[in-house]
Amino acid sequence: MRRTDGSIAWAALDLLCCLLLVVYTLIAPPRARSSEIVTQGAYAIVLEWPRASTDDLDLYVQDPSHKVAWYGQRDPPSMQLEHDDLGSATGTNYQVGPNYERIIVRTTTAGTYAAVVHLYCQATPGPVRATVELWKLGTNQRPVTIRRLVLSRRGDQQTAFRWTLDGGGSVASTDRLPVTLPQAAGVGCDK
Repeated sequence: MRRTDGSIAWAALDLLCCLLLVVYTLIAPPRARSSEIVTQGAYAIVLEWPRASTDDLDLYVQDPSHKVAWYGQRDPPSMQLEHDDLGSATGTNYQVGPNYERIIVRTTTAGTYAAVVHLYCQATPGPVRATVELWKLGTNQRPVTIRRLVLSRRGDQQTAFRWTLDGGGSVASTDRLPVTLPQAAGVGCDK
């Protein structure tokens, strides 16, 4: 096959473009990347438990009007279940970090909220260790309170914490007084 002057010119142009791209990549300043994921809401409640766990924990959040966000009611008026995790037993063990569930509180209605954790399905014997965090969202995201729990058997229900918002939407207080939610009652799965 004969090369023409035109094909040589195109090859030279391709080589020049590749060289320019390499040089630009080496000398161009890196672009700033945000390490946070923007979520529309005022607060986030995050439940985490070990990635290797095949147990299914569920997070429930009750607002001052006694509406509850959970896997059976993902989107009550002031909240949203943003992520529901079933543990690694589902066969979808593609995630990088721990198992987690997240509920977003979209509005800042004054009053007391509660975060409750339920060990819905226990696939392996022994206690399950979990962490529950309340995060203030916005430009200065920060944790407000963190609680570590140990759930012993299928059906266990524990209050992680309660928090009270004042009229301005700020956390006025937190406590660990127990709350029993009927939505989290019962034993759970049939394993």
